[in-house]
Amino acid sequence: MLVKLTELFKPPGERMQMTDIYISPKTVQSIRPETSAYLNEARQLGYGQGQDFSRITISEEGYSRTAIVVGSPSEVRQKLSTRQLLRD
Repeated sequence: MLVKLTELFKPPGERMQMTDIYISPKTVQSIRPETSAYLNEARQLGYGQGQDFSRITISEEGYSRTAIVVGSPSEVRQKLSTRQLLRD
């Protein structure tokens, strides 16, 4: 089962962007609040006004990566633990 989350990221030399990512809840190792200065730049560009963000650690094929996603840790955890069917 894959869960849809919205990721906030900044490619090198470009502006902030948001995109949908689909992850398996089994791959998430940790969820913590994200409060870095990185988010101030995102809010100045209009992303996530009044929204909380979380940093998740994902384990994929022997390595780990982090992603900043929309939602507080409790909101993200709820999404990861709720059974959802993806529809297009």
